[in-house]
Amino acid sequence: MAAENFDGFLILKPENIFWTSGFRSSFAAFLAQKNGENFLITDARYFLAAKKLAAKKKFRAILFDENFEKLAEEFRGKKFAIEDSARIFEQKFWKKKFRGIKFLIKKNFFEKLRAEKNSAEILKIKKAAAQVDKILISFFRAKIRAGISEKFLAFELEIALRARGKFELAFDPIVAFGANSAVPHHQPSKKNLQKNENILVDCGAKFSGFCSDLTRNFFFGSPSREFLHKFENLKNAQNLTIKKFVAGAKISAIEKFCREKIGPDKKFFSHSLGHGVGLEIHERPVISQKSREKLRKNQIVTCEPGVYFPEKFGIRIEDLLQIRENRPPKILSKSEKNLIIL
Repeated sequence: MAAENFDGFLILKPENIFWTSGFRSSFAAFLAQKNGENFLITDARYFLAAKKLAAKKKFRAILFDENFEKLAEEFRGKKFAIEDSARIFEQKFWKKKFRGIKFLIKKNFFEKLRAEKNSAEILKIKKAAAQVDKILISFFRAKIRAGISEKFLAFELEIALRARGKFELAFDPIVAFGANSAVPHHQPSKKNLQKNENILVDCGAKFSGFCSDLTRNFFFGSPSREFLHKFENLKNAQNLTIKKFVAGAKISAIEKFCREKIGPDKKFFSHSLGHGVGLEIHERPVISQKSREKLRKNQIVTCEPGVYFPEKFGIRIEDLLQIRENRPPKILSKSEKNLIIL
């Protein structure tokens, strides 16, 4: 922050507070100053935990109570940056509490810093990905039967992913049968599984705050020639595209390449190719034709092309990738990618 024209950064977004301080709660702010004096602000519910963490991390814990505005007077006349990604009502709330402070909105400041993962962060993402790989295939082989509902299967999958509290969910799992799989972000419904229907599953675990993301495809019964053709075409396009995920590559060119490989079915590819994964399930970089960015070493991203045929079926294949220099990415997803017949 040394080159920036402000005295400190008032951090409000929970993921950025956690990344900067290691503190997680439903109410907090972290003030990081150029002079090295940093403050973690939270209310009575979390103050004891904040004090313990502050003692280890060498910053000061401040109790947010009726006396806070008096304490905030010591900052009067300073300039603080604030994230554009923080929610508007939170920005307004804290601006009122820090009267006499000039606030500067900074766009994607921490999101850019968080995009390149360090070794400890990559290890946590790997552990989250490994949990999904560990349970996914065996779970579906054991649970799938005619008449089971999307909702029930998604609920059971949540329990399995959590592994008795060792992991959290990165997001609510998507379980879609048949025509429902043609809706990219379908919410599990009461629909019951019928013979000769495909099953699309998109899920992720979270370990120590860091997420994973994976999409795989199953078939209950005998797939049609059309389905098999569409699936193999998409899988081939995804495999070829993964090789393009190299540090320094233009993101827009990667998605363009993927769409060319999908061929005529690309008109049914209705979303961007992927996204960054970390403390948030969707973070920088966005893997899109509209992107002006290049990939950077140790970014963790998804490659997830999909084709969606209304009223028939949808197919999406998603892998989690660690970007490397001068060579294809390390594929963190280990689950079977071929269509799994149940």
